[in-house]
Amino acid sequence: MVRLLTVFLLSLVSACSFRANSIKQDGDYSLAPGEGLVLIGVETNIDLLKLTVVGEENIFLPWEELQKGDRYLLVELKAGEYRFSRVSLTSTYYYSVHGSEFTFEVRPGTVNYVGDFRIRNANWFGGTAYFSLINQSSLALEFMEENFPQLMSATSLTYAGPGTDGFLEFAQSLRAGASGAAE
Repeated sequence: MVRLLTVFLLSLVSACSFRANSIKQDGDYSLAPGEGLVLIGVETNIDLLKLTVVGEENIFLPWEELQKGDRYLLVELKAGEYRFSRVSLTSTYYYSVHGSEFTFEVRPGTVNYVGDFRIRNANWFGGTAYFSLINQSSLALEFMEENFPQLMSATSLTYAGPGTDGFLEFAQSLRAGASGAAE
């Protein structure tokens, strides 16, 4: 009975999720009130079908964004609390993700770096999978400055993953000080 209820609840969460495609081009990007941008690093050693995130809104990142390798994905979400929920390998085979270390907060009007979600799986046929959310804020800042310079000039990048990290604020204050001194 408990297993049946679990399957039903997971199906309900999955059914209420919408596809979130990442923003690929820099530009004059305006957010709706109460929304923020989320920068998620994804590192995987296997192609994935989808990565589900639940919270204020429930989304999934699709397979086109989750091929084997490392990448950053920038998506728009409503402000609020979120957590990584499920890593799907196929339509029927998935891993549930548990633990407070997989939670993050989206603040409105800013780019929220939540960390690099690392997925290590033995193979397509199951077995053990390992998940971690690693803070690599210096690499995230470098990615944003190289790929979204216009967006970075209009907003700030903050760390929104578990724990605290003052690096991004420090680095951006140095950049602001350097541009102020040049004027």
